[in-house]
Amino acid sequence: MIVRIRASLLALVAVSCAPAPIAVVREAIPTPVTTVPTAPVSDDGSGPDADADTGAEPEFDAGTDTDGDPGSPPPPEEVTSASGPLIEVSMDEVFDLRGRRQERSYDALLAAAAVDVEAWLSEAFATPDGRAWDGLRGGRIAAGPGADDIPGCGNGATTSYKDLTQFVAFYCPIGDVVVLDDGPNGLLEQLSRDHGPSAAAVVLAHEYGHALQDRLELLDGRIPTILLEQQADCVAGAWTGRAARDGSTVLRLDQGDVRTALIAILNVRDPAGVDQFDEGGHGSGFDRIGAFQVGFESGLDTCLTLIDQPLDLMPNQFLSVDDMLRGGNAPYNCALDPNPECSPSWEFLGSDLEEFWSIVIGEPVGLTARPSFDGTTCSEARRIVDQVTLCPGEVVFDQPPVLAAYERVGDFVLGYLLGLGWVEEVLTRIGSPATGLDRALLTDCLIGAWVDDITLGLDRASERASTVATSPGDLDEALEMIIRLSDSSDGDAGNGTAFDKIAAFRTGVLGGLSACV
Repeated sequence: MIVRIRASLLALVAVSCAPAPIAVVREAIPTPVTTVPTAPVSDDGSGPDADADTGAEPEFDAGTDTDGDPGSPPPPEEVTSASGPLIEVSMDEVFDLRGRRQERSYDALLAAAAVDVEAWLSEAFATPDGRAWDGLRGGRIAAGPGADDIPGCGNGATTSYKDLTQFVAFYCPIGDVVVLDDGPNGLLEQLSRDHGPSAAAVVLAHEYGHALQDRLELLDGRIPTILLEQQADCVAGAWTGRAARDGSTVLRLDQGDVRTALIAILNVRDPAGVDQFDEGGHGSGFDRIGAFQVGFESGLDTCLTLIDQPLDLMPNQFLSVDDMLRGGNAPYNCALDPNPECSPSWEFLGSDLEEFWSIVIGEPVGLTARPSFDGTTCSEARRIVDQVTLCPGEVVFDQPPVLAAYERVGDFVLGYLLGLGWVEEVLTRIGSPATGLDRALLTDCLIGAWVDDITLGLDRASERASTVATSPGDLDEALEMIIRLSDSSDGDAGNGTAFDKIAAFRTGVLGGLSACV
């Protein structure tokens, strides 16, 4: 087996990894990862009321705060660099505005998106019996502080604005209406201010995905929430891909807008440890972005098949009490861990990477990992990224920024960064001709292949002695690091856009080494 794997790896050529397969079939085992952003301020100045029951299903629960430096997504076709509305339309023309409001940072793009999604569905959607898209009978409501007449859904006659701040957005088939939190401190405005207005537009497109499900009679309670959410994420991706490829006469989206969409999705993922098949499960960032990418690349028709042909979901549940109590994160350096068997994170991650890649190439890679406290490395340093340097026999990481990310995001940011060093050494050792962008994407795919191996030990080589395994949240932590390290525009810096890098990483995670070569 080693010889066969090594031979395939030696055959690597300078081509980027293919997009992640649409279905690769793996049993899901939950992995929650959610850092809650600042809660929106309600109309009475208090926080959300967690006990309120309006009958409306929370659509976008507060998720992780991705305030890093994410990248942009590349579709199968060239994406235009010009971005924004191509028509002038105001929010009050397309939304029923309720409550106190001032101009929001997303107003122009969100209003245009409302027009565009309607036009797109009128052209692209029909039910199996031939019924065309007929528009939202209850329209779209953007509600802010002071709104006291927000429609309820199910058990509640109305939804208070305080409750809406928890939901962020929802679609209710009773009344056929989409409702968005339009508050000045709501998640949509936060994301729009911090990263760009396309976040709000993608949320709107996602809600239209649920409106399509109502037309397809899928919202009768027989289908797990996670499958409905995957399909709605896919619909949002299909709309985004069309707009990014100049398919709209109403607006255009560019790489920065797609990057913002990926950040928005990470912000609304399920927390680590949540079983995505529990009622109300929406999925990890890895799974939600995967569904979005499928729609972006394959279009609406593929999205409509996902209930009968669901995408694979990755593990998201804690498998031990100890892992749950630690939130899926290992101690960084054992300074506060009394366990005599504790190893610093860089040691056990480095040992696992060394074992994995040595088996793959059939000889010792010969690397260890160590932190640098002052940025000094070695005389023969090869800088991989700002935080990681490859030295003779060592992968050296800059501790101050890495520790900050470790504590804010999670332990697997270090796993991804160390993976960069080992893969670069392996590619150099085998004489891979891949360079520039191709090498960057190949590296992401190969790091994903290592992650595939340590995720529940699936497809693990029998020679492996290491017991290292991913925890819930680890894959999303890797995605945050990937976005931070990606090119912010069109991939012109040679690192790859966030969309391409995530697609390559997912290919390795879902398909293993053979999918990367």
